[in-house]
Amino acid sequence: MSVDHSTNIRLELLETLPVGIVHLTAEREVAAMNDHARAILPIDVKRPFGRLVSQFHTARARTKVDALLDETATGCPLSAQSSLTMMIDIPDRVLLIKLSQLSDEAQQPTGFILVFFDVTDWVAVPSEGDAATPTAAQLRLTQIPTLVDRQVRFLPVPSVTCLESNAHTVRIYTREGVHTCNLSISDLQDRLDPRQFLRVHRRFIVNLDQVTGLNRVGSRTLVLLQGQAAPEVPVSREVITRLKRALKVPKGVASRAKNGRVD
Repeated sequence: MSVDHSTNIRLELLETLPVGIVHLTAEREVAAMNDHARAILPIDVKRPFGRLVSQFHTARARTKVDALLDETATGCPLSAQSSLTMMIDIPDRVLLIKLSQLSDEAQQPTGFILVFFDVTDWVAVPSEGDAATPTAAQLRLTQIPTLVDRQVRFLPVPSVTCLESNAHTVRIYTREGVHTCNLSISDLQDRLDPRQFLRVHRRFIVNLDQVTGLNRVGSRTLVLLQGQAAPEVPVSREVITRLKRALKVPKGVASRAKNGRVD
């Protein structure tokens, strides 16, 4: 029987978190927000009022925000159930976002309400030796927010075997299965411990503790990982030397697995 290592964001948790509320016009411009949204969002830097909400986010996040607005505006059945988890750069936070469309008496669209919960303290900590107020690069994820059966769950970082970029989402692999994360692979790379995770290919990041071996197939080098659901992970040529060094593979010695590490 498989064990689910993920943690649900339960209603009791959300009830303890302040809620940020942003009112968008039908043209998707920021019209108003509550005090908590003003405290969390970088309004002095971004100056979002009267501007498109997508301009309020990083370039990597704009496509996701626009897609969520499009789904909400078209009445996509998933939009009412799913959430978007994303990071913004100033200050560096992890936000759980929900959208709902507003309409008038004639049921004509008049705008949107964007609701968010700041879950940063539940999924990230300052990296070792950093100051009490870390910069963006100093925050390390301890859990990765994923969407499972239309519910947001946190996956403990050590349980992750690898991450695979898939269009605007990332597949998160564990020994038990595959999960979906709305953060970009670059966002995740920036906030995972580089001593434990290595980006071996433009599409893949591997957990070094979950590597069981390296396999040579023709001119390709593949990473072997724990778990039946593990995908075939190619290694870019420019990363091979760094990967072997991280796995402590002696020069001139064939790769082999031992105690979860290759040496």
